[in-house]
Amino acid sequence: MSLSSQNFIVTTLSDIQADSNTSNRKTATRTPEKEKPALDPSRFDNRQLELDAQFEWLWERYGLKTGKKMARKAFDKIKPDLDLMGMFYDSLKNYDEYILSERWLKKKHLATWLNQECWNDEYTISEDNDQ
Repeated sequence: MSLSSQNFIVTTLSDIQADSNTSNRKTATRTPEKEKPALDPSRFDNRQLELDAQFEWLWERYGLKTGKKMARKAFDKIKPDLDLMGMFYDSLKNYDEYILSERWLKKKHLATWLNQECWNDEYTISEDNDQ
């Protein structure tokens, strides 16, 4: 190799290193990331936790374990308070007795029961269970 070709190689390597140092400087000068806020338990939505617990209670209480995703969607649309949950409880007792007395009826899916606001229905229990 001649001296001029060695200088060319050295010059070329110097240029590459200078270019890479320049690109490194660009990435090194980017803006710092925002600090993430500390976990603050008071920011949790207690109402959502209540709704989760209320839905799980209703799901267990209702008994017909079909269509949980649709039932949850209907429940979330209503967002019942404690008074309405009490109405659900009272109505479900009557609805269960009604379904047992009317043997030809099948229990509605929970999503249907919620969407049709069946907690407002009046259920008449048949006196004659031998139908």
